[in-house]
Amino acid sequence: MQGPCEGGSVTRSLTIVGGFYREICRFPPSDEYWGSGGRAAAAIKELAISTKLVTAAESLAQPFLAAISQTVGFSFQSTPIPTTVVFRYDHGLSTPIISPPIHELERVHLKGCGDCVLQFGMLEADVDVTAKIIIYDPQNPLSPKHFHSTVRPDRLAYVLNATEAKRLGNNNDLMKAIAKVVKDSEADVIVIKRGPRGALIWQNEQITTIPAYQVENVWPIGSGDVFAAVFAAKWGIDGINAVDAARSASRATSDYVQTRSLPISREVIDEESALPIAQISDKHFEADTFDVYLAGPFFNMAQLWLIDEARAALAGMGLRVFSPYHDIGIGTALEVAPKDISALKKSRVVFAILDGVDPGTVFEVGFARAEQKPVIAFAQCTPEEPLKMVAGTGCEVVADFVSAIYKTAWAVWQ
Repeated sequence: MQGPCEGGSVTRSLTIVGGFYREICRFPPSDEYWGSGGRAAAAIKELAISTKLVTAAESLAQPFLAAISQTVGFSFQSTPIPTTVVFRYDHGLSTPIISPPIHELERVHLKGCGDCVLQFGMLEADVDVTAKIIIYDPQNPLSPKHFHSTVRPDRLAYVLNATEAKRLGNNNDLMKAIAKVVKDSEADVIVIKRGPRGALIWQNEQITTIPAYQVENVWPIGSGDVFAAVFAAKWGIDGINAVDAARSASRATSDYVQTRSLPISREVIDEESALPIAQISDKHFEADTFDVYLAGPFFNMAQLWLIDEARAALAGMGLRVFSPYHDIGIGTALEVAPKDISALKKSRVVFAILDGVDPGTVFEVGFARAEQKPVIAFAQCTPEEPLKMVAGTGCEVVADFVSAIYKTAWAVWQ
């Protein structure tokens, strides 16, 4: 097999350097081999680009990599490693358990080169990249590192999430962090992925907002990989401006999170989406108000675990959450109920956990609807009949946890 840096250049060719990992999710259940590199290579099949994946894979993973490569139509260069890195998620917004532990991984050395390279950060490899055009996604929210190469590319783009940008920029103010990243990296373009809020593009001293699209179902695992791949194809290969490239990437990502289908069709990437644009309002409210009131039972370990997960997921969206368990605590009816009602009145949207049809939660939902507040009701395993009054009074009942979180965020921002 041809080495990663051998041979002449190919017209419209993209080299992707990234991991090939096993990804396991409990809810909804999924067990697949993808990783950033594999998913990115698969995403752009229909864009008529000669794509090569430079990665590392153990012998047990090689058949999966070969099958995806053959089906999708990209070539690959794989360096042997002792074991496949596995990401285990409870749900799509949970922090994955990584095995083997990162400190036990035996790192290998990879080289990637070509006219245009998309480089993802890798847990199991150190990478040297040489190219005229480089798109760099560190894929490390805890400890991201700047792009490094002995040869300066002609064009360099960073694709980051907000946490990575703040850590690289050493500032919790995102705009100030971006300015620091620009100064330190000398990048031509900085892309900030913001999930349900879309993206921000820094280019030529200007910031442009790229919209997200509202979808009914959200599968977030790998969404950033799809965004980076399509952005690299449009900005790096097609040479279109960064703003338009990011709009194409946003359309592709919205399609992916709703369908989980790869590759992304050319029509989705290149044409205006029929999906509604997420309307994001940055209105400022009083300090004692809340974006979300978290309603749900917390009388046993399973219930309290779900309350914690919902609170963390909503806060991770940048929302100010009021949780009766965390913000009031356990008490008598006369101690707790008035405080709950006061917080409900001060909250914009209610996220209600309705499995088990807890009477207190149902009361909170009814009170919220009487106050004309939007209610997103998460009910994974409750039949339709007990929820008739909930659904019939304008609440949106959602069976998927992550989709319910996203819908809540969009309801707050409208």
